[in-house]
Amino acid sequence: MAPSPPSTILSNTLVFPNDDQRFWWDTIAPTMQNLMTNAQYETLVQLQHLLFIYRHVLPIMGPRPRPRPRPSSGPGSDKPTAVWRSFMCDDTTPLEISVNFHDRKATVRLGFEPIGPDAGTPLDPFNQRAVQQFVQDLETTNTVTHWTWYRQLSEMLLVSPADASVIKAQLPASEHQSQHFFGFGFVSEIDSSLQAAPPPMKAYFIPQLRSILTGETEIKLICNAIKALDLPDEKMTATPSSPLFTSALTMLETYLAIDETKLRAECLAFDCIDPSQSRLKIYLRSRHTSLRSAQDVFTLGGRLTGPNIDAGLSVLCELWGLLFDLPRDHKDDDPLPLNNHRSAGILFNAELRPGKPTPEIQVYLPVRHYARTDLAVAEGLATYFHRQGWHHLAASYVHDLRERFPSHAIDTQLGTHTYVSYSFKKGKPYVTVYYNPKVYS
Repeated sequence: MAPSPPSTILSNTLVFPNDDQRFWWDTIAPTMQNLMTNAQYETLVQLQHLLFIYRHVLPIMGPRPRPRPRPSSGPGSDKPTAVWRSFMCDDTTPLEISVNFHDRKATVRLGFEPIGPDAGTPLDPFNQRAVQQFVQDLETTNTVTHWTWYRQLSEMLLVSPADASVIKAQLPASEHQSQHFFGFGFVSEIDSSLQAAPPPMKAYFIPQLRSILTGETEIKLICNAIKALDLPDEKMTATPSSPLFTSALTMLETYLAIDETKLRAECLAFDCIDPSQSRLKIYLRSRHTSLRSAQDVFTLGGRLTGPNIDAGLSVLCELWGLLFDLPRDHKDDDPLPLNNHRSAGILFNAELRPGKPTPEIQVYLPVRHYARTDLAVAEGLATYFHRQGWHHLAASYVHDLRERFPSHAIDTQLGTHTYVSYSFKKGKPYVTVYYNPKVYS
């Protein structure tokens, strides 16, 4: 008889304080465990990572979905309602699970937005109480996380509840109000004491509300915040004595200045580690959806060159054809089909590394909006994996996807895959696949 999987063992032994936490466990744990198993994580490592999620993530995921009230007359909707409309996924699901493939190794990751029970109400207009609870919890229990830049960037990119009336008077009703996301990368290594390394954390700040409050564009707010990190400050003991990001940021700003309407800054992400080693990532969305336009951003208009860039352009072209639903006569200058959704368009991030003179561009292909079905995305990825020599992954990917999300109609629908991102690192493709558990769809 085969042993029970780690998530099942824990499901039968852990005590869940309420039905909300039990719901989020049932949503997160089996999928994470499935991905870690397929990535050959040892059972002990899986158990430790799942317990980390139980301890630190479940308490701040907020209320589970509630049934939508039925109208007294007319047709209703079977979709459940959310306390807070998270910008994490298109259906407002506040979490996204992903797996990264690089050099025959897979790393499983979890991104989420903490949500409090009073989120969106006058008591907590911008959903900040759960974030504060989460940060306070980690400050006392997770010694590997650094908070220097978190505090500094919070002051420059976020807003306070006191600003609610001013901001909400100007914010379109259809716009989200998310300000924070967090992410953990769960490593597979284990040390001599049989302990998995604590998962490194990344924080994401979304300055849209700050932009409305100040009248400054999101990209200007982000660039000014990064420049402030490079300035010596007597109160910031971890601030570098010499600029870490100035050269790369200047190159990016020069490119963005050519057409200030081409790319919209969505958020700034950073590793919550020693600032001298932390990366900064500026996420940018373009409504220009031709392959030619994506290639232009990937090279910053030809400013980025070399073997890695050339190889990266080749991979971009390959994935573009495998993942998007394109007609046979589609040309590189042709845009993808028109889609006016808030998250449509091509997403990029510009990664700034300490002391590196140039940014590194990562492309996020929004298969959620431009593919035919999730099955077509899965088959396209399987083809790509096969070409990379990842034959076992290629052969099992479609089956594993069905097993991972048994309630999703992948043959006919979209939305399970949200993005497929890639860059070229250390001479090899760096591909990440992102999944939406579709809690609200």
